[in-house]
Amino acid sequence: MKIVLTGSLGNIGRPLTENLVKDGFDVTVISSNPERQNTIESLGAKAATGSIYDAGFLTETFLSMYPSSSCALWDFISTSSPL
Repeated sequence: MKIVLTGSLGNIGRPLTENLVKDGFDVTVISSNPERQNTIESLGAKAATGSIYDAGFLTETFLSMYPSSSCALWDFISTSSPL
């Protein structure tokens, strides 16, 4: 299972990341600080660096968890939707 965590490596995020990775989950950790990338990756997780206020970054991060066919569908929906 793939999981995305926000909050980076705080008091909850770090042990949660460690436990999820240990249990076999594919974990991506969102951090606004590029200096945390090495630490995140040393825990066995993927680092996604960007702002939680950046809708494009979040969309890309969450869609990267789905097969490419889902991404193609999202591209179609997002360009066709009046939203």
